[in-house]
Amino acid sequence: MRLFLGVSIPNESTKQMRTSIEAIKNEYPEFDWIPEENYHLTIFFFGERSEDKIPDMIEGIEQTIFDLDQTQLSMSRLGLFVKKGITMHVAYERNKTIEIIHDRIISILGSQTPQMHDIYIPHTTVAKYKLPSKQQYFHLKKKIQKISIDIEFQLDTLHLYESVSKKPFPEYRIIHTFHLQ
Repeated sequence: MRLFLGVSIPNESTKQMRTSIEAIKNEYPEFDWIPEENYHLTIFFFGERSEDKIPDMIEGIEQTIFDLDQTQLSMSRLGLFVKKGITMHVAYERNKTIEIIHDRIISILGSQTPQMHDIYIPHTTVAKYKLPSKQQYFHLKKKIQKISIDIEFQLDTLHLYESVSKKPFPEYRIIHTFHLQ
């Protein structure tokens, strides 16, 4: 099972995201636009885990978050990641609570973690596309910098998700829900 700890985006925030990116979405219909029901914020990607490990994972996550309060999450802008292609995402302002959760999981898992990036960048992916030319990339980057995003929502629950491979987009199933204080 491919598992990750994440946050569901509330319906009202999803509607605001749709409105914010509508113009760019209409201008780039060739992009693979992520269905709104797949919008989420990944806090930690666990990778492949056997089903018999889930009770231990749930207990470990409960211990990781036991002393953490609810918090406000703020989406601030559109951004791009570039690797084999481009990933357009809505970026979040830094948030101490989700950074603490992320860092605590890394310290517990140690070398067993598939996610050993130096920097955790909270984001919600909204589109993917093949790697464009430099000119196309800079043109797109300039356009998305003009898009204003100012969306906030209360973070009071986290979910352990299973990512099920399906075409054209994966399906995310909630395995367990965790509540912050």
